[in-house]
Amino acid sequence: MRLIVKEYIAQLKEKDELDVLISQIFVQKGYIADNLPKTGNRQYGVDIQLHNEDELLMFVVKQGNINREIWDGSINAVRQSLDEIKDVVMNFLTLEERKKSIKIIVATNGQREEPIKLNWNSYVNNNRLWNGLPITIEFMGIDDIVKEILDNYFNEYLFNDSLHSAMRKALYFIDEGDYKREYYEKIVDSLIASLKNANRKKFDKTCAALYLASQMICQYAFDNGNNKISIMVSEYVVIKYWKYLIEGDFFEKTIYIEWLLKFCKCYEKWNDIYISKIEKVVDKKVILPNYNVVENRVLLYEILGYIASYGNYLLDVYPKKAMHILDLIIGLINEYPYFNYTPFDSYI
Repeated sequence: MRLIVKEYIAQLKEKDELDVLISQIFVQKGYIADNLPKTGNRQYGVDIQLHNEDELLMFVVKQGNINREIWDGSINAVRQSLDEIKDVVMNFLTLEERKKSIKIIVATNGQREEPIKLNWNSYVNNNRLWNGLPITIEFMGIDDIVKEILDNYFNEYLFNDSLHSAMRKALYFIDEGDYKREYYEKIVDSLIASLKNANRKKFDKTCAALYLASQMICQYAFDNGNNKISIMVSEYVVIKYWKYLIEGDFFEKTIYIEWLLKFCKCYEKWNDIYISKIEKVVDKKVILPNYNVVENRVLLYEILGYIASYGNYLLDVYPKKAMHILDLIIGLINEYPYFNYTPFDSYI
């Protein structure tokens, strides 16, 4: 999950995306936002300001790695932003704000590059007191942001407002017996639709969001012991993305195929986990639940449907794995002879 979230965070723009996400993370942690990140506002170096009873936080938000140019190469560089906070913002703090512990945090969805670490350390060591007030300057890189997200269960807010509700339902109802496909289908359909006429940057970001959203649902389902939902969601992503490639005739372009392979790997991952469970049934290490004859047959046909679909998917590229699944199907049929009596006409 960490790598999935990290890949998505790396795609976010500095303004109106990364800054908003960081603000929401800290609000979720109990801080109160003193300003709302918004493009065009005069901020005097401060992109986000928040506080609680004890702390005052001021964020300088940048996109990508902090290299020499980003550190001190323009009027919008990190060092210039920090100096502006020192020279302007610190003079206008209220008496109550001055009593708090003040932290200046440089946040980015990249890392600090090695050549600027000495400059950074020197600046931090030489700036521990501003206008008579002790301050702390910290760095928050992409791994720190990912950790904050995972530690604070801040999942649905990674996506835009139109998907918040759908994402919340897709995660909340996972442990329900009758999980509705509409919860995740709306998310996938919406993101696939937004790929049309997208430029390269928007395409990458949308695919990263699709990857993150779908795998987040899959992981939650797996953690709740419902691996079948993981298969359903990842399969739906592959099918919808495949249709998108066909409609746009995109099969000759590497970028499109790279994302297809990522989505396919997810589908394979969750199926392989499911197959490992079925192997235990065929090897008689695990027995299928024995409720009643009809329910047993429904469960058996459901299992056969999942693994037969996966076997068919594997046939051309991984024939040995496909034949292994065929052996599992035969093993299930031999072990549970009531397979021959379908519970419903549709199963025939």
